[in-house]
Amino acid sequence: MADGCLNTAVDDGNRGLWLALVAGSTLTSRVRLEYVYAFVDPDATLGAYPADDFFWTTGWQGHKADLGVGIGSHVALHAVGSFQRFKDSPRILERDNWVRRLRLEVRLKS
Repeated sequence: MADGCLNTAVDDGNRGLWLALVAGSTLTSRVRLEYVYAFVDPDATLGAYPADDFFWTTGWQGHKADLGVGIGSHVALHAVGSFQRFKDSPRILERDNWVRRLRLEVRLKS
């Protein structure tokens, strides 16, 4: 999957890109792997839109990986790791600070 945007109303900080790759499914097989890369400038979309979604107003870059394993007919365990930075933060020292997160999820399938 690929999503992109270009806000032609401004000349700078106007691009957004979201790429995702998924292999497998815990519904039809035991393993699912997902990778996402995103690069979003603070003015990538029109000013009215980002009120609904902070991702499109903060100017950030990130990676996410999700490894899911089915452990039964209705249960899957997922390890989700993300690595992101707010590249256009008003605090200059924060712009190169990569935030690392790891979470474990139990997902119930219907």
